[in-house]
Amino acid sequence: MMHDLINDLAQYVAGEVCFRLEDKVNSNGQYNVSERVRHSSFIRQKYDVFRKFEPFYKTKCLRTFLALPVFVPDLEVECYLTNKVFQDLLAKLGCLRVLSLTGYCISELPDCIGDLSHLRYLNLSRTKIRYLPESLCALCNLQTLDLSHCKKLTKLPQGMGNLISLHYLNIVRTDNMTEMPLHIGKLINLKKLSKFIVAKGNGRRITELKGLSHLQGQLSLYDLQNVPEIRDVRVANLKEKRGLDDLVMKWSSAPNNIQSEVDEFEVLDMLEPHQNLKKLSIFFYEGSKFPSWIGNPSFVNMVYLNLCDCSNITSLPSLGRLPLLKDLHIERMCGVSLVDSEFYGATPYSDKLFPSLETLTFGEMSEWEEWLQPLEFEATEKIFPYLHELVLQSCPKLVGNLPKLLTSLIKLSIFECPLLTAPNLSLPSLRELNLEQCDERFLTRFKDLTALTRLKIENISNLSCLPQDFTCLVSLEVLEVQDCGELRSLWQESAGFKNLSCLKRLAVMKCPQLLQLIDEDEELPSSLEYIEIEDCSNLVKLPNGMQKLRTLKDLSIKWCPKLLSFPSESFPSLLKNLVILECASLQSLPKGLVHNGSSSITRCHLEHLEILGCRSLRFFPADELPAALKHLEIWDCNWLDSIPERLLPNGRSLEFIRIGNCKNLRALPHCLSTFEHLTELHVNQCSSLEYFPESGLPIHNLRTLLISDCENIKSLPNRMHDLTTLQHLTVFGCPCIETFPEGGFPPNLLSLTILGCKQLKLHFAMWHLHKLTFLKNLIVGDFDRDMVSFPEDFTIPPNLVHLQIQNLPKLKSISEGLLDLISLEALDVRNCDNLQCLPEKGLPITLGVLQIRKCPLLEEECRNEKDCRLIIFDPKEMAAVLLRRSYAKWCLLM
Repeated sequence: MMHDLINDLAQYVAGEVCFRLEDKVNSNGQYNVSERVRHSSFIRQKYDVFRKFEPFYKTKCLRTFLALPVFVPDLEVECYLTNKVFQDLLAKLGCLRVLSLTGYCISELPDCIGDLSHLRYLNLSRTKIRYLPESLCALCNLQTLDLSHCKKLTKLPQGMGNLISLHYLNIVRTDNMTEMPLHIGKLINLKKLSKFIVAKGNGRRITELKGLSHLQGQLSLYDLQNVPEIRDVRVANLKEKRGLDDLVMKWSSAPNNIQSEVDEFEVLDMLEPHQNLKKLSIFFYEGSKFPSWIGNPSFVNMVYLNLCDCSNITSLPSLGRLPLLKDLHIERMCGVSLVDSEFYGATPYSDKLFPSLETLTFGEMSEWEEWLQPLEFEATEKIFPYLHELVLQSCPKLVGNLPKLLTSLIKLSIFECPLLTAPNLSLPSLRELNLEQCDERFLTRFKDLTALTRLKIENISNLSCLPQDFTCLVSLEVLEVQDCGELRSLWQESAGFKNLSCLKRLAVMKCPQLLQLIDEDEELPSSLEYIEIEDCSNLVKLPNGMQKLRTLKDLSIKWCPKLLSFPSESFPSLLKNLVILECASLQSLPKGLVHNGSSSITRCHLEHLEILGCRSLRFFPADELPAALKHLEIWDCNWLDSIPERLLPNGRSLEFIRIGNCKNLRALPHCLSTFEHLTELHVNQCSSLEYFPESGLPIHNLRTLLISDCENIKSLPNRMHDLTTLQHLTVFGCPCIETFPEGGFPPNLLSLTILGCKQLKLHFAMWHLHKLTFLKNLIVGDFDRDMVSFPEDFTIPPNLVHLQIQNLPKLKSISEGLLDLISLEALDVRNCDNLQCLPEKGLPITLGVLQIRKCPLLEEECRNEKDCRLIIFDPKEMAAVLLRRSYAKWCLLM
């Protein structure tokens, strides 16, 4: 509520000066925009066509043109912008100060960008821009250029040195950019330069950094092997750049047979930064040792250090006296075999070593054999006094001791260290322990794990059961055991879960020799909330007494092919989610899952039930599913021929049903019509299903209906026009459907897909789609194999936004009727071998995306058309383009 009030107040104060495009639409879909507007924003959509931007032609003095949101995650849906914004509109917005087009699939900018002489801020981040025009370098007032995450960008304009007002140049994650523009050192006002690629040629050497004394934040130096002489590094003078607090130094990772012209040790030594530095990362350094400034305690602000892929280093630098270092990563230092007192940097005056370190990671140290501590500190708590997390990964030769007295350690992860057999370890503060590919004897070295809350054991090859000491983990909440090929039971005889009174989650996966979780006379902890058993190919039964797990909420049993049945007792009443997947021998569902109609059914809390790939399942229990059930999936149960009516009389809570690949299923239950809350129904791959219930599907709240690959179904449900809440209907791969029910389709559909109904005899005009005034998305194909023109006049609702046509082998033309679609934004035509032409009068002016795929005759016609622009995209690239031509022909071929 407060957010809305503040938004309303901001709009009131801004008046006509600021506007958001979406707030200026009247009831007729027209935009009310004042000529006095100075600052504008709009919500980026997947297809932004030119009609959306027509109001901006009145805003001659516009200062801000901003696509929202400004920050776009990498996984955001791709968005496309009409070319006419570049070709026409931008040239008329000569007063622009701020232009942000982040997140659009833009591959290039027009030369007219250089005419926006007042532009201060240009954001093209996360676009598909490949290069920038040289005219950009005429923007002498530009202060910010954001090209971050432009992964296709290959280079910057050569005249970048002319952007004398530039303060921020963000080129983070521009991985295809291999060189800097000439003379970037002229940009003496730069405060942010996220990376600099060193080259040997004049204008691209590291000496360009000399005059950039205002640099702040992060700077990544790439290809330092190209430094031609040590004098260049001295001239760059990093030590005087006080604003840099995050520095990355990276030599080439490619094999280099050419001897470097200068000693890499001297280069790194001369690259010493100012002592304000907080973060330092060094990659692929080929020197045999590190200079003394690395680890020097005068770097009092250093909190992060990463040393990686320095293959010639045999001894780690002394890092233990860095007073504020919190995060240290050492990875792929394949020349290091010993970590000893030199690493700690102990002196007679040292009080504590690594006094602030919280996270320490050693990764992929292929030759590391031993880890020694300074003798004078070995029995004290002065080494790593605040270490919270220790990670040892892929250290195949490490056999020595781990540091003792890690009293603050909270998380320990050891992966692929098969020879590590340290003496007893007392870790009183440890809360999380992850062990993978270690010697099974190493598990017995842990003592005093009373604070441990999470334990994960993975790929311990000779482990037959968990150590006796692990039964005393009184605080353990999560136990995961995975990929232990010799594990036969979780515990030794007489040991068990009795002391694990806090255990909430138990997961056992990929343990093919496991016969049972516990002995028959043992019980699981009553505190369990989640149980997951997966890929245990010899597991034949589950523990007894599961009805006593009164807090169990989730039970998942997957890929246990020998599991025959569930325990005979009733199921836990608080269980909410049950998933049974690929249990090929299972013949019946748990007896306690259903109830006999007594009041106990209301006390069962099961909401989510999935039964998938249980091919031996022949029948359901004789009673009713719980009344609380909301989500039901039955898939790949080949012997199932019906879903008994008695099973679902209490389905009043069901919201989602999916039934698939039940090849013997002949009928759906009639009681579906009583499910008041059902909103989504999927019926897939049920080859024996021929008809829906005679009464149809009078489900009052159904919003989505999907029927696919039911090869013998004869018709859609009766009285579909009564499904007034249905918004999405998909019928796919049902070749025996010959006609649609009387009364037509549901009147309020938003999307309709009809594909693969090869025997459909009803003429397209008789579908009466023009009555579907709310329809936005239509996908049709493979239904009338004699159709030669599409669409016929007035057969498609005019408000359609997306149209896809496919698999019509005799289709020759897209008719003029397409011009009636006044809101069409995207047209997709596929696999129409005889399609030869698009409408002679052109396409709707609203169209922003045209996709034509595998229509060979149309492709040939376009190649012969002189007044037609032909664009061919690699199928691996984007399958859409924003294109609007003044002449009649449009085409995009893939």
